[in-house]
Amino acid sequence: MVAQQLHLGALRALSHIARLNEGQAHRIMSWKALGLGVDVLRIGGVDEEAILAALRFLAEVAAPCPFSYRQLTACGAAEATERAAGRYPRSKAVRSEAARVLGLCQGASA
Repeated sequence: MVAQQLHLGALRALSHIARLNEGQAHRIMSWKALGLGVDVLRIGGVDEEAILAALRFLAEVAAPCPFSYRQLTACGAAEATERAAGRYPRSKAVRSEAARVLGLCQGASA
């Protein structure tokens, strides 16, 4: 499996829509689309651009949803995020987005 530019463009578009409209973020969550972002993070050999697009997607869609941590936990987002961020430890952007996602994964305890 490979993250093509079309896939990354779709993740970016959905991220932007979720950031602009909270209702759409909830709708994206209801489609259980966070699993798509996690799937991208789990692709072996995925590049930094794809990891960043997936992390931003997860963060932007999950942020406005108060119980997003449940879906993030169910799809294994924390583990996938830590593993993906470990591939690019020097990338400030990846570290920043990974921190956002991990914070959202801990929503119940925050």
